[in-house]
Amino acid sequence: MAGTNIDYLKRRIVDTMSVLYDRGYLSSVGGNISYRAGEIILITPSGKTKFLITPDDIAEVSLDGKALNKVKPSSELPVHLVIYKSRGDVNCVIHAHPVFTIIASMMFNESFFQGTKITPESAVYTGRVKVISYRSPGQEAAEEIEKIIGHSDIIVVKNHGVFSTGRDIDEALARLEVLEENSKLIYYLSLMSVGFDASLAQKVISEKYALPGEEVDKLLKIYKK
Repeated sequence: MAGTNIDYLKRRIVDTMSVLYDRGYLSSVGGNISYRAGEIILITPSGKTKFLITPDDIAEVSLDGKALNKVKPSSELPVHLVIYKSRGDVNCVIHAHPVFTIIASMMFNESFFQGTKITPESAVYTGRVKVISYRSPGQEAAEEIEKIIGHSDIIVVKNHGVFSTGRDIDEALARLEVLEENSKLIYYLSLMSVGFDASLAQKVISEKYALPGEEVDKLLKIYKK
C-alpha cells in the first residue's frame, strides 16, 4: 500500500481516537484502534495520552506482531492480531470502554443483552454481538476472543470494554456507537421500570460485579512494568 494511504489511515486513527474521547467512550489512558493496511497493521501506541497522539505515534507491526517502526504498540495488540488472522473481511478494530454497554452487559443475562434491540439501527448494526466474562487485557483476552470472533462482529468483555470490528473505520465506529446507544436505552428503560435502591445496588455491585482484589493486584503488577 502506498505511503500516502498509510499516512491517511494514521490520520483517521488519530481523529477517531479524539472522537471516542470526546464522546466519553474511553479515558485518557484506555482504548485503542488498529487498521489493516495491506500486510501492515497500524495500531495506537502504549503509554500515550489517547487524545494527544499524532500520526507519528502510530505503531506499525506485521500480522505476526513484529515491530516495523520504533513505536511501542498498545498492550491489546494480541487481541487485534487474532481478529485479523481469523477474519479476512475485517480491516479495522476499535477497542473502547463505553459505560452503558459495560453496565448493561453486566446487569443483564447474555441472551437478553444480545437480543434486545430498541432502535432500527441496533437491529441492523448490532446483530452479531457476543458477551464474554472478564479476561485480563492482552493475551488472556485474545485467547478467549479467538474462539468466538468467527461468528461475532462486536465482542463485549465484562468489566472491561468492547472490541468493535468493521470493513473500515466508519463501520467499526458505527457499530460501537449504535451498541452504546442501545445499551443506554436498555439501562434507562430498566431504571424507569423498576426503580433504584442505592444501598442494594452498592451491595450487589460489590459482591457481583467489582473486580476481585487479586485481579486488581495482578493488573497493578502488569502495568507498573
